[in-house]
Amino acid sequence: AVISTAIVALVAIIATLDATGPVIMATTTAEDRMLLLQTFLACQLLISLPVASILEDRASQAANALHREQTLRSEAEKARRQAELANRKLSIAAARDDLTGLFTRTRIIQKLEKLIERHADKDTPLTVAIFDIDHFKMVNDRFGHIAGDEVLRAIGQIARDAMPRRFEIGRIGGEEFMLLLPGQAVETAAGYAEQLRLAVMTLSGQQAQCGVTISVGMTEARMGDTVKTMMRAADLALYAAKSSGRNQLKRAA
Repeated sequence: AVISTAIVALVAIIATLDATGPVIMATTTAEDRMLLLQTFLACQLLISLPVASILEDRASQAANALHREQTLRSEAEKARRQAELANRKLSIAAARDDLTGLFTRTRIIQKLEKLIERHADKDTPLTVAIFDIDHFKMVNDRFGHIAGDEVLRAIGQIARDAMPRRFEIGRIGGEEFMLLLPGQAVETAAGYAEQLRLAVMTLSGQQAQCGVTISVGMTEARMGDTVKTMMRAADLALYAAKSSGRNQLKRAA
């Protein structure tokens, strides 16, 4: 707009000084031509001022629109990050048992599925142990369900403290737990399970009054094993441990 107005004014000035153009048709004296040229330039100025104002207003609106867009993008990104964080928290909460802090049944079984696939691909050893609390019903009946919950919570803490972090532990039933020992043959895994069994017997306070012990059944993955077959083998070994007097460890046949 500025350039076009300047060009028109320059052309008018040159044409007037050269005695050509429409100014010559309106008057014959130089003074009248100069006066008419000044009037013309004044009109050009008056026209350019509102145009400049409109353009400035549009530039301001464009800048505001850009700022709003950037603000909206920033808010959208912030909302996206908050949603991702909330989803991660929900995912973590869904994966953990509220009482013991161990993995839920669904999540520990998912982890077992992945470990079985890895075992099949790389032929690395994998042992699964299922253990539960001996006579847990008697604990609830004698000391109450609150005491029973405290026992479960204590078992979860002991299991986390006693086992290396590379092992996974989950609660798969009321008083039943599953321990995954990747990279461990059943012979070496039995040492870890025995360590856990002995640690449970060191419970102190009210839990010690309950006389808590655990029985453990173990099995090592074989070619063609699935989650179902491994859990069944460990369950049978656990049943054998309970049938033999409880508070002991048995391996699958």
